[in-house]
Amino acid sequence: MQQHQFFVWHDNYLFRSGVTLSRLISAALAISLALIISTTSYAENIPSTTGVVRVGDTAPGFTLKTIDGKSEVCAGEGCTGKIRVLVFWSFFCFPCQAEMPDIDAYNEEIKGSDVEIIAIGLDGHEFDNFVLPFIAKHDLKLPLTYDIPTEEYYVVAEKYGVVGTPTFFVLDAEGKVRNIQLGRLEVSAIKAMVESARSKAFCSDIIKPGARKLSEVKPSSN
Repeated sequence: MQQHQFFVWHDNYLFRSGVTLSRLISAALAISLALIISTTSYAENIPSTTGVVRVGDTAPGFTLKTIDGKSEVCAGEGCTGKIRVLVFWSFFCFPCQAEMPDIDAYNEEIKGSDVEIIAIGLDGHEFDNFVLPFIAKHDLKLPLTYDIPTEEYYVVAEKYGVVGTPTFFVLDAEGKVRNIQLGRLEVSAIKAMVESARSKAFCSDIIKPGARKLSEVKPSSN
């Protein structure tokens, strides 16, 4: 029996659970459920990850090709020397859409520095007709990749225990996880996490996402 991802919308993130064999159907379910499911009280208590990766751990290493296929990015064990901000996102996550232009603007500010932002898409090339126009519309220049899909999960997201989008992991220059956050963040919060990673401090306080209400976050037409 095929199982599909279950989606629950919160103001600041899209919660996902379960296994998918058809991501196309799952995406359709996401859109439908976004229209009929209101903010859920239990979603507020969902942990930022499943516990596969914890703050203080050495981050799992990975290498991914950028969406345009022109270069590769890496992070985690075996890929050190820079502070890295990993953003797991999806086109079908409206809070993700809302924050990507701001994250991209921050990426332009830090070009050539000791910080690298990597946006890891949980969509895949079969959704290029949605994702690529969105990238073009907002002229996104930060490193954009797709996670590697299998019939049951996304490889990097599985390693990191991602349960929703957007999810942020901030790694220090030695590849250790310094912060994990689920939900849309203001750039000021991301900057604070980067500074904490630079000083090799662990952020134990929850940084509350500074998003607008979902009703105010409109999906892109592209």
